[in-house]
Amino acid sequence: MRRSGVRSSSSPPTTSFKQSKEGQKTTVNQGFWPFFVLGRSNEDVVVARLPEAMAAELAGVLAKELAGRVKCDPARTAKWLLRSSARLPMGDVVAAQAIIDAAAILEGIPLAFLNELLMDYPRKEAVSPGTRAAMYWPSFGTVGLRFNEDGSVVASAPEGASIALDLSPDERDEMSMQVGGQGWLVLSHLAGLQLLAVGDDGRIVGSATPALLLEIGSCPVPLRRPSTLEADHGMWTHDVPGKGDVVCHRSGIVEPIILALLNAIVRMQVDEADAWIAEMMQRESFPLLARIDIALRQVTHFADKGKACWAQRTLDSIVGPAIARVFGPEHEH
Repeated sequence: MRRSGVRSSSSPPTTSFKQSKEGQKTTVNQGFWPFFVLGRSNEDVVVARLPEAMAAELAGVLAKELAGRVKCDPARTAKWLLRSSARLPMGDVVAAQAIIDAAAILEGIPLAFLNELLMDYPRKEAVSPGTRAAMYWPSFGTVGLRFNEDGSVVASAPEGASIALDLSPDERDEMSMQVGGQGWLVLSHLAGLQLLAVGDDGRIVGSATPALLLEIGSCPVPLRRPSTLEADHGMWTHDVPGKGDVVCHRSGIVEPIILALLNAIVRMQVDEADAWIAEMMQRESFPLLARIDIALRQVTHFADKGKACWAQRTLDSIVGPAIARVFGPEHEH
């Protein structure tokens, strides 16, 4: 298979980008983007009153560049898109929309490009000496961390005070941090769409959506962009040793991949959904099971009667017992 096409049946952020004079004048006159010139650099800067409009504009710019690059070097283009989107407000959403727009321009996206995105998966790595990081600390806010060569860890509070953390050698050895994952995060926004695999002869050979949902849904850590207001936007999770760190059903739909799973289940016929659930169970992935649990709970609340009853039966007879085997019968997930 050669190509895969995409078809779908606090204060305002600031940014700078190139826009035609005519388009700039229109958006400024309509009041969407207040416009000013930035000091000595003489850069044109806009303040987005409608973040969605800014995201759409940025996606359009990236889509044109993506369409021009991707056929020549899919792998390098994927890396470029991930680097560019990681620095943007709502970058994962912008990148996903750019892929959709580029697919419409090209009537498909090379499979090698999507495979490169799949290679950028979230993973945990040991913290190396010399690493600098930041974390959210209740009552303090964002705290800087410095991991020194001698094994000590120094935390710096927002007001500038520093303190050495009292950690045992075992605790230092067990410290890890999550790296990568922008590719999977972008794909999680696309997973609920109809991704069609197309052969060299131009014929559609099948849908890539079910397999992509199962793969991204198996991510062993919560898959969403970190919030700058974690105190307000935190979530309940379950950290199960050897299984993964998953979102609790009390948090609801806080990951794009759960929304994609929900939409896919609603679209499926019951017999198709049964076969897909059976394939899901064969993967023996607890993170995927937990996400399916959240999606099915939502289906029972708003879907039509037939699909809602099916979702409840699936929860009671398949998904619920499987989760109970992980947590134990005394634990109420």
